[in-house]
Amino acid sequence: MPVKGVYIMINLVNFAVQYASKGFSVIPVVNKQPLIKFADRKPLATSEIKNFWLTHPYAGIALKTDKFFVVDV
Repeated sequence: MPVKGVYIMINLVNFAVQYASKGFSVIPVVNKQPLIKFADRKPLATSEIKNFWLTHPYAGIALKTDKFFVVDV
């Protein structure tokens, strides 16, 4: 049985990777604050998402839309 924090990270990173594979720009957040600058950058690649959640396992997920509107998931 995984440790609680590890289990959360595994689920969040898998969801983030799935959103990215569907074309969404994934933005890691904590308390609705983005942990990366995202305004003028390309979406995170799958490898970047996986590496980010290794160091920030409790980061939430937000999705950037084409109109610069962000949806928290």
